[in-house]
Amino acid sequence: MNTPTADRPRMDIRPVFLLMTTTLLLAVGDRLITTSAVWRVVERTQSAVAASFVLMVPTVVGVAVAPSIGFLLDNRNRGLTISKVFVVAAIVVMAAGVTTIGAFGWRYADILAAVVILAIVAGVGRVNDVGVATILPGVVPSEHLSRFNGTVQLLRNAGRSIGPVIGAFLVARFGILSSVASYGVVLAICATSAWMLLKRVPPTQIQKVGLRERRVIVRNMLYNSVVLAYVVVGALANGSIQAFSVAIPFRSIEVSGENITFYGLLQAAYQGGMLVAGVFLGICGLARKIGNSSLTISVGLLGMAMAYWGIALAGGMLPLVAGAVLSGVMLVWVSIFADTCWQLRLSEEVRGLTVGIVYAVLSVLRPVGAAIAGVITENVSASAALGVFGGLLLLCGVAVGVFRPFDAGNPGMTRV
Repeated sequence: MNTPTADRPRMDIRPVFLLMTTTLLLAVGDRLITTSAVWRVVERTQSAVAASFVLMVPTVVGVAVAPSIGFLLDNRNRGLTISKVFVVAAIVVMAAGVTTIGAFGWRYADILAAVVILAIVAGVGRVNDVGVATILPGVVPSEHLSRFNGTVQLLRNAGRSIGPVIGAFLVARFGILSSVASYGVVLAICATSAWMLLKRVPPTQIQKVGLRERRVIVRNMLYNSVVLAYVVVGALANGSIQAFSVAIPFRSIEVSGENITFYGLLQAAYQGGMLVAGVFLGICGLARKIGNSSLTISVGLLGMAMAYWGIALAGGMLPLVAGAVLSGVMLVWVSIFADTCWQLRLSEEVRGLTVGIVYAVLSVLRPVGAAIAGVITENVSASAALGVFGGLLLLCGVAVGVFRPFDAGNPGMTRV
């Protein structure tokens, strides 16, 4: 017997609205301040290598901070365990980052300031990600969770598409302090929103991850060597594509304050490509609905073909189009990887810790990929750097096509 509509409990839309508003504002502010700070590093160092590496270091700091904040919000023991892994990764990469900055001398104090600002931005963004993942399932009925989660993701990418343009405009017109002040306003609004949100959402129950489950995690990761290869190769490729957003304008145009508009448009193109790819994946029902192996190989071949565009020799809108396509390709790859991890058939608690280990590896290797791309782009050409990125994607495609880790009969996928 169906429950009358009048008798059904109504979903409280206010927490969902606050979550979505906070996500959108933080996404705009994130790219607004990132565009300004990274461009400042490019101006000061005149080096794509330094700028691309500095771009990645604060992200690692943010990744290290978020699980600790998530532990406080979530009250789950696994949050504290994951945060320890992240902190170790952060210390390693931060040490390398400080060494790199120190090589340019302490007179570049504004570079250090840019790193601190970007670390704060990355940390706030990760805290918001944890908050969405923790709070949304508690305020949205399970049958609508997928739809609302997809909406939050689209809002995040939309905000990240708008932010770079606003940041470039503010810096070009009013200077970098205007973008810092704007981000401060965004944080003030979001802090108020988060305070109101946490008052309405009850804490979740404590869940523990035992020693046996941790051993199963390690055994699964070792058995599924293709998944590990995905993590390593994908981390390098992910870092490389981040470096391109610095290296492309550095190679194609003279570095000056006036050209920040081009850099802002390039950043917007990257995020726009992810937005389009996200809609594409949503329509297709993610990777599993359209054939994993064929899609992945196609993605790899597309990435390889991008090398022949020779964006170092191209002008006008072509770098923007190339950036959009590359970022879309990257999102498709990440979705396929996430789909692979999901099919490890672990319990909910163990899956959370597995994802933590994966992100720790990503955190260590992404700056390495950024540095490699920066060195290649600065010393060879942007097309050669694209060749590296395309080659990594091609390796991913071949690995999935040959080893097919998606098969349900994979003996490495041990259920806890």
